[in-house]
Amino acid sequence: MSNDAQVLEVRDSLFAMIGRISRSGSGSGSENPNQVGLKQRIVVDRLCMCVALVALNTVSSCWMNSVADIIKFGSDTPHNCYLALLILKAICQEAESQHFSNKQKSCIEINLRENLEQVLAFVCLILQTRSQRQLPLESYLEALTAAKSWCRFSTKTFVPNQDFIHVIFSMMENDQETFGKAISVVKKLLVESKFNKALEYNSESTAFSLIPEVDKQFLQAVVLYCINKRDVLVAETQKPFDETKDEELPFARKFTSLLTVLCSDYELLLIRETNESN
Repeated sequence: MSNDAQVLEVRDSLFAMIGRISRSGSGSGSENPNQVGLKQRIVVDRLCMCVALVALNTVSSCWMNSVADIIKFGSDTPHNCYLALLILKAICQEAESQHFSNKQKSCIEINLRENLEQVLAFVCLILQTRSQRQLPLESYLEALTAAKSWCRFSTKTFVPNQDFIHVIFSMMENDQETFGKAISVVKKLLVESKFNKALEYNSESTAFSLIPEVDKQFLQAVVLYCINKRDVLVAETQKPFDETKDEELPFARKFTSLLTVLCSDYELLLIRETNESN
C-alpha cells in the first residue's frame, strides 16, 4: 500500500470514529452532537483536529480537495453538518498554530484562500435555515464561529460572499441568540482587511478611491447599523448592572467592541473631508 493510500485510510478511519463517538451518549439517531458528555466532546474535538491536520498536510498531495469533501460530508445530515463545521474551524486553527515549513505555509494559505468562498457559501446555506429553526442553536453558533475563522483569509474584500454578508447583517439586526457571533464575524472582516490602514500611506481622497464600491457599501452598512442601534445601547446601559456577572449587558458589550474596531481603523475614512476637519 502506498503512503498516500495509507494516509487516506487513516482519514477514513478518523471520520468513522468521529461519527461513532459523537453519536454514543447523545441518544441513538440524535442530530445534535453537542449533547454528548464532556469527555466525549473532548475526544470528538481532538479527532476533528486530526482530520484538519491531515487536510493541511495533504493540500498539495493526496487530498487536495479536502475542503470540498468535508462540505459534502457536512451536507448529508444535520449531525454531519455540525461535525463538518468543527473540522472546518479546526483547519483554520491548526493552520495558525502548527509549525509548517515556509513552502507548506504558502501552499496552505493559497488553498484556504481559494476555498474561502465555498466555505462561506456552505455556512450561508446553514444560516439561512435559522428562521425555521431547522438545526439546534449550537449548529448555528458553530457555523458563525467557523465562518469567523475563515474570514481571516478575506483580506482583499469585506464581502467574500454577498449572500453570506446579507445573512450576517440580518442576524445582527434580528436574532438575539446569534447577534453576538454575527458581530464577531463583521469585526474579523474589518480587522483583517487590507483597507484598515488605508490612510497610513494615502490621502483621504486616494484612500476612498482605492476601496471598491461594494466594500464602501459594507462600511456604510456597519455605520448605519451602529446608528440604528444607538437607542438600544442607551436603553441597555440604563439597566441595573452587576459587575460580577460576565454576561451582563451582552448587547452593549458587543456593540461597543464593534464600534471600537470601526473607529480605531476606519474613523478617518468615515469622516467627510472639510476645511473644518482639516
